[in-house]
Parts: sequence; C-alpha cells; structure tokens
Amino acid sequence: MVKTFNDFITDYNHYYQCKFKELHLNDADLEEVIFDLYDTDNYEINYDEKTIEIN
Repeated sequence: MVKTFNDFITDYNHYYQCKFKELHLNDADLEEVIFDLYDTDNYEINYDEKTIEIN
C-alpha cells in the first residue's frame, strides 16, 4: 500500500482525533505512529515523491 504524505496526515488525524495540517515527527516517533496506524513496522519513505510505501 502506498500512502501520500497528505493521506498519512489524514489517517493520523483520524486515529489520534486531531486536526493537524502538517506533521513534524522524528524517526523514532514515526516508526511508532506507523505501527499504530497500519500495524506494521515494514515501510519505506520516499521524500522525493512524498510517499510512504507500507508493506
């Protein structure tokens, strides 16, 4: 599954019940958030294309 950064923010807001338009997460927090949202720790971030590939 491939999520754009905007999709990720939407999922984050829904899961944590907030309304952020922009997120700044460090690598350690990002790993925990992706696991909470998608129940996996297998992912790749493509900063050029602004996507997260979740396996």
